Amino acid sequence: MVEQVEVEQVVAPEDGKKIDTGKLIDPEVVLHPEIFKWRDALTVDLGLLNSLKDGQIQPIVFRLKDGKHELLVGSRRYFHQKLLGTPWDDILKDVREKVSERDALWMAASENIFRKDFSPWEEARTIE
Repeated sequence: MVEQVEVEQVVAPEDGKKIDTGKLIDPEVVLHPEIFKWRDALTVDLGLLNSLKDGQIQPIVFRLKDGKHELLVGSRRYFHQKLLGTPWDDILKDVREKVSERDALWMAASENIFRKDFSPWEEARTIE
């Protein structure tokens, strides 16, 4: 079960604490159903939070789908930006209009597989 992050905890979250992403998502954003089943839960990473406080370097990749922004790459960056209270308009985004389903899955898988904190089980689940 995912532990919820209350508003008071957003100011100084505990490293490794589970994040209830449903409370943080912008109304403009939808999650890709396949990509988001690859992970069990998102946890707070104080190193990432501190890094993002200094400015976001790498954009979060979305594709336009049914009038919404579907999150494809950078979910950890996105949800940590939301923990920091960053407004939607201030998040560095790479919004793509034409991304096939195959390319969307490949983009997400390739970023996650090469990141060091993706467990072998999560890698296998990604490739399924």
